[in-house]
Amino acid sequence: MISGLYVMAITAPLWATGVIKLGGWRMGYCLLSGLVLALGISGLLIMRRDRSEPPVAPVAGGPARRTALRFGSEGLGITAHD
Repeated sequence: MISGLYVMAITAPLWATGVIKLGGWRMGYCLLSGLVLALGISGLLIMRRDRSEPPVAPVAGGPARRTALRFGSEGLGITAHD
C-alpha cells in the first residue's frame, strides 16, 4: 500500500510546477500552505476521540505503574515504581 507521504512526494512537484507557472511562486506557496492546513485539520478531526467514552481501566485492576527517567551511577535509565 502506498502511504500519503509517498504519493505527495511523487505528485507535489508536478502540480506545484504548474501552479507556479500559472500564478507565480507566491500563489504556489499559498496553495501549499493551505493544503497543509486543510490536511492537518482533517487529520486532527479524524484522530479526535469521543469524550463521552470512559477512560480505559488499567490492566489487572490495580493502579497503573509509573515510569521515571533517572540518571544514576550507571548512566541514564528508566525505572518503574508504584
